[in-house]
Amino acid sequence: MDIGLINIIWRGKPVKRLTVSLNKRAGRNGYGRITSFHRGGGSKRRYRILDLHRIFSNIPGVVRRIEYDPIRRSLLALLLYANGVLTYAPLVKSLMIGDIIVNYDPEYLGFGNTLYLSQIPVGFYVNSIEDYPGSGSRLNKAPGSRAQLLARVGSSAIIKLASGEVRKFSCDCKATLGTLAVLPREAFPALRAGKSRWLGRRPIVRGVAMNPIDHPHGGGEGKSSGGRKSSVSPWARYTKGFKTVRKPKGFRSNISLVSEVS
Repeated sequence: MDIGLINIIWRGKPVKRLTVSLNKRAGRNGYGRITSFHRGGGSKRRYRILDLHRIFSNIPGVVRRIEYDPIRRSLLALLLYANGVLTYAPLVKSLMIGDIIVNYDPEYLGFGNTLYLSQIPVGFYVNSIEDYPGSGSRLNKAPGSRAQLLARVGSSAIIKLASGEVRKFSCDCKATLGTLAVLPREAFPALRAGKSRWLGRRPIVRGVAMNPIDHPHGGGEGKSSGGRKSSVSPWARYTKGFKTVRKPKGFRSNISLVSEVS
């Protein structure tokens, strides 16, 4: 998405009946214990309910406005269908205000139109793919992501996902044409620290500046780190030179195999 198109993003409140309230977690788990540091505060946000099933077939819908979703960090399109129903859907690149979409119409191959995989020509880029028929869009919903329909074999469709994985889907699954729009990072520069607080990010404090009860690096005299020789995490796990990949069950190294052969 071009930076010049930021001016058309809706600055007001979302459609209330299409949203639900969202409780803040502030980096805490179900027990109320902090598991992600430097989180908390932030502006109040509401969760937008998306139409992941595209329930209206052969009913034209027009893009009324483009909104920013603070939960998903993506852009959404507010669609008004001919029957008077409003829904939210992920915004597809090149889709603008006033454009019309018609779902499940194989003669209309415009961006943002949802079709069955059996109706999409081979080679087209798609997004918001169903995992199985009727599940609703589950794959390739992140901003800027897209997948490519490589081939169709019988009742199955071969799709290359954004991750590079090639998977087989039923031709009865649905997908949306085009690439999802992405908001450039330059759109909202962090001009001051207060903006990070609006986003729910609290100041980051070094471990050596804390007390011994708060961090293993805390305490000491002056700028000393409390006498530790290596840096550790807040839970005293080594952060440098510590192996993070576990060996598979039944794994034997090449050295042990060579010693057995010799």
